Amino acid sequence: MGIFDDLFKSKEPNIDEMKAKKNVKGLVKALQYKKNPEIQIYVARTLGEIGDARAVKPLIQVLLKDENPTIRKTVAEALGDIEDRDYKSSSIAATKALKRAIRGIEYADAEELEKSLEKLGDARAVEEALGEITEVRAVGPLIQALLNDEDSVVRGSAAEALGKIGDIRAREALIEAKEDENQYVKEAAQKAVDKINLCFTKKYLIESALKSSFR
Repeated sequence: MGIFDDLFKSKEPNIDEMKAKKNVKGLVKALQYKKNPEIQIYVARTLGEIGDARAVKPLIQVLLKDENPTIRKTVAEALGDIEDRDYKSSSIAATKALKRAIRGIEYADAEELEKSLEKLGDARAVEEALGEITEVRAVGPLIQALLNDEDSVVRGSAAEALGKIGDIRAREALIEAKEDENQYVKEAAQKAVDKINLCFTKKYLIESALKSSFR
């Protein structure tokens, strides 16, 4: 039994009560109440109506991970309703990188998400969301962004995302990006290459150990 099942095991969360009190923390927890998708949808709409920036990251997490298309669509709309005054970014570059990645994995609600991210403009939250994209189908679009985008923040964000995904196909492009004219991109590419190298070194050692054990 999960932590949120324990939290709500006696009864379903009272969303109306939390809404009246603007209990964002409680609503964010209720967003994980997977026993009833209708509650999750209602919670997402409520968080959008309240418009508190603390809901941004949890909503993005649900948007990227939940399998229910209705929940994802509602969450995307809720994100579009939130004006993140604390984190309002002067650059939408990281958002562009996320859009490319989403297009690359043929995300079902990409159009709705793009609209929401344009309105939100929260580069910090988007960069965190990039780290949650682990689909290998995102590698191609991110490589294109890394090598071809004019904005250095987009290139750097793409490098960071590729490092977190850890796909060996990105290694050559990341090595090339180590010669980027922008220092941020250079450093991000180097870190990504190091992560990929470490990942595949560990994999090689494990495979070698397993082969040796059967000899």
